[in-house]
Amino acid sequence: MNLLEKFRNRKLISDDNPRKVIAGWEWLTHLNKRAEKQNFNGQLELDVLREVVQKDLLPLNDETAIGNIDNVIFVVTTSFIHNDTEVRVLFTWGNKNHHPYIDVSFDDYEDLLSVTELNRITESEATHV
Repeated sequence: MNLLEKFRNRKLISDDNPRKVIAGWEWLTHLNKRAEKQNFNGQLELDVLREVVQKDLLPLNDETAIGNIDNVIFVVTTSFIHNDTEVRVLFTWGNKNHHPYIDVSFDDYEDLLSVTELNRITESEATHV
């Protein structure tokens, strides 16, 4: 069953606990380029978003991986079918004052890492340090 059918067969067509993440700035940039190419109306102003995220990282910017924007994990907080053609994804990096969203294809949504997959990768990297 494809993602659109899954959402349509549910009582609600939104998911307030998708347990998915956008793993890093590079992946977010990739998704935004695809949104632009597909002419989705949920696109990001990446320059503005980068400034906000980097400002939030300043207290952590001690030249470690934590303070590097490339390593930021954007947690998907809500997702729902938009225009029957894409998934609108709301996400956060921990800033309660900003609630950005991006429209992604069904395939790109399926390709987002789950929290479980992210934990597995993180644990694996920690054991190899």
